[in-house]
Amino acid sequence: MDFERLDKGQANCAGILMTPRGWGFRPGGFFRLVCRGGDGDFASLMSGYSPPPVRAAPFWAWSLFAAVVFGGGYFALRPQTRATEDSSPNAHVDSQGAKPLLGGPVGSEAARLYVRGRQAWDLETPAGLDEAEKYFNAVIAIAPEFSRAYAGLADVWHERARASNDGRGEPLSFSLIASLLQEAIARDPELAETRASLGNAYAGAWRLEEAKRELDAAVRLDPSYASAHHWIARLLETDGLLGPALASYRRAKALDPGSSRIAVDYARALFLAGRPAESLAEVDRVLVSQTDQREARQWRAWALMELGRMPDAVAEARRLVVAGVLLDPVFATVVLDRARLRAEADEAFRRIPVSVKSTVAYLVAMEGRRDDIIALMAPAIGQPAELPLLYYLPAFDPIRGHPRFREILRGADATSAHRRAQEERAAWRKAKERGASAGPQMVSCEIAGA
Repeated sequence: MDFERLDKGQANCAGILMTPRGWGFRPGGFFRLVCRGGDGDFASLMSGYSPPPVRAAPFWAWSLFAAVVFGGGYFALRPQTRATEDSSPNAHVDSQGAKPLLGGPVGSEAARLYVRGRQAWDLETPAGLDEAEKYFNAVIAIAPEFSRAYAGLADVWHERARASNDGRGEPLSFSLIASLLQEAIARDPELAETRASLGNAYAGAWRLEEAKRELDAAVRLDPSYASAHHWIARLLETDGLLGPALASYRRAKALDPGSSRIAVDYARALFLAGRPAESLAEVDRVLVSQTDQREARQWRAWALMELGRMPDAVAEARRLVVAGVLLDPVFATVVLDRARLRAEADEAFRRIPVSVKSTVAYLVAMEGRRDDIIALMAPAIGQPAELPLLYYLPAFDPIRGHPRFREILRGADATSAHRRAQEERAAWRKAKERGASAGPQMVSCEIAGA
């Protein structure tokens, strides 16, 4: 079987492989890739193979052919993951045992492949996403009714859409993701995982009310599903409710303590809440087992900077400059600028990718350059997850009253959320003035009623 062609989405048969580059729905709930030159068929999966008419081949020959194709495809996929069998045993499948997956040995194998796919997905690296996609497609190949695999596949596509973000999300990509999940939900409407993944896809497409509806439904269906609480926390941050968001992150962590994704997002929220020591502790725990976790490195650099450990922060920033992936140069620029290493800061700034220049993160890299920030303010927002940076980072305090700052908030329908966030910050400052020993943001959850 030509797996290169499979990976590139050039051909497919119903239920064997799906990629976001081109597919459609067939009646009866089967998925089929729509190739640019016409429908891909099963014969096109084989290099130089032209099947004889069905009538000319005996039944045993077709049985052997199917066994070779599916069995060979599976064994080709097995050794490719770097996720370990014992890492995060609950990795985003905490509730999977609560309901039978599939009967018999096929179901057991599908469940095992699915868990391996989730472990690879949780690595949050391009290679991890590639491996996860192969595992989820392998599940679909042997058990097309296994709805969780479609949720996993959608989550892979979601991460790729976020990583290649250019402006206000990628509506086409997120629409394709939502369509895939809606088909899976129609097959199994009581599955929390697909509902949560649909909510996450809606959030990426700026359809925030629909995102809240689906994530709330996921929690009702399965209160122990960690990712639903995780993605609710991100929505609460977007709503300017960082205190309740922290509470949701803690629930997600308790349900899935091995998830690096949850831990890193929790670390980011702690940093935005002015708790850099706790943020640093979270990312350091992640980096013990995943030394190349990119976002953990980013927030580690900033946490060290806020704690006054500038030599360590600069060392981390220099590592990010060398890596140079997406937002790495943004985090490095801020640290190097604070350390008064102007030449290095300017070099890091020049390495920021073009796609990032239409996002809030690019404005963060201009910390202290008020006029430049104002000039770029109106178009500069990428996706809802970036809004908390506008709300909580002190870098934006000097320009919160500027008309262009208000314009970007209106464009993102975030004026009310921004006001709530500033009220929360004001309450934290008052708590500090009253002598709160643990720091102003330590009381944020109580103030917000979480």
